[in-house]
Amino acid sequence: MQDEAVTKRLRGELPRIGIDGDTFIVDWRLKELRSVDDLSRIIHLSKMDMNRAGTEYVVLYDRDKKQVHYEVTEEMAVNKGMHVLRIPHELKLDPVAVARQYGLGDTELLKKFPIQEKLAARVERLDEFQKRENKQAEKSKLIQRKENKNRKGLRP
Repeated sequence: MQDEAVTKRLRGELPRIGIDGDTFIVDWRLKELRSVDDLSRIIHLSKMDMNRAGTEYVVLYDRDKKQVHYEVTEEMAVNKGMHVLRIPHELKLDPVAVARQYGLGDTELLKKFPIQEKLAARVERLDEFQKRENKQAEKSKLIQRKENKNRKGLRP
């Protein structure tokens, strides 16, 4: 099955990702996702931020309107109904296009980052996302403190 996915990709078929019930074409070269049903509906990855761990693109998302918001207003930030759209990073979206971008062979990244046959973005309530990100930040601070203490102990 993986061989078939690789063959399709090398023949030029772009990956697809499911986003909140809709299907989008992944075009890493243009850094965008285009709706299969409405090609004028585009999500610009280049306008999005990464999460703290660097594993996902994140953007504010109005689920009712199926619309992304690249710039956050204070009103949006306190809106309890607002969501965060979480899209996997580029090595999961299209490792072949990323390899091409960096001048590598088309299949060079596939061993570590195989083509994902069922790509899907996640939609999460904004308040839940903020809680999880804050926990991750606290965890990172604790790890950093431990590393700093260990380094001090190694000094003469």
